[in-house]
Amino acid sequence: QDYLVRIRQLVDEATDVVQGCSSIDEMIRNFGELVLEGWYAKRSLSEQISSPMLDEALKTGLKAGAYGGKVIGAGGGGFLLFVAPEQKHPAVVEALHPLRHVEFAFEKRGSGIIFANH
Repeated sequence: QDYLVRIRQLVDEATDVVQGCSSIDEMIRNFGELVLEGWYAKRSLSEQISSPMLDEALKTGLKAGAYGGKVIGAGGGGFLLFVAPEQKHPAVVEALHPLRHVEFAFEKRGSGIIFANH
């Protein structure tokens, strides 16, 4: 129960971090740490949320310079999302080889269909 309360609190804290940091570096570090804390809180809810392989990959990314990370997606598939300063991106990608690196960008307009195969 305490973990669920903490997960909800992290949303407000993340909003404050994004809006209130004095530099992009500070924002990335603080946001990454919140993402990681949220992941650990969620992971503690059930043993089925993660796996030894995912846990090891997360540790590897953090050791390579990421400030935080979490699993996103569901149903036995998905992605590991890492929050890292730009200069650490190559080291994180290399450390996680042969896992596939998928680049993404934030979109101000929200989600939308980017590919449709008719």
